[in-house]
Amino acid sequence: QKDIEKYEKEIGKLEWAEMPEKKQSHIKLRLRDCDPMNKADWPKQHEWLYEKLQAFHTTFSQPIKQLNADEYVPEDEDQ
Repeated sequence: QKDIEKYEKEIGKLEWAEMPEKKQSHIKLRLRDCDPMNKADWPKQHEWLYEKLQAFHTTFSQPIKQLNADEYVPEDEDQ
C-alpha cells in the first residue's frame, strides 16, 4: 500500500488489477473526458500522454531494474 501511494503521488490516480496467483499485475491510467477522434484536442491529449509516460519511466525504472530476470518463469500458454 505504501508503494501504491508513492506511485500515485508521482503519476496520478491509477487503476490496479492485482493478480496474486500470477507474477504480474496490470496498472491502468486513463485520461477522462476526452475524445480521441477530436483532432482539435490532440495537442492536449499528446501532452498528457507524454507527461504520463515520463512519469511512468521515472517512477518504475528503478524498481524494474531491481527485479531478477533469472527468477522469471513464463506461464503456460494453455492457462
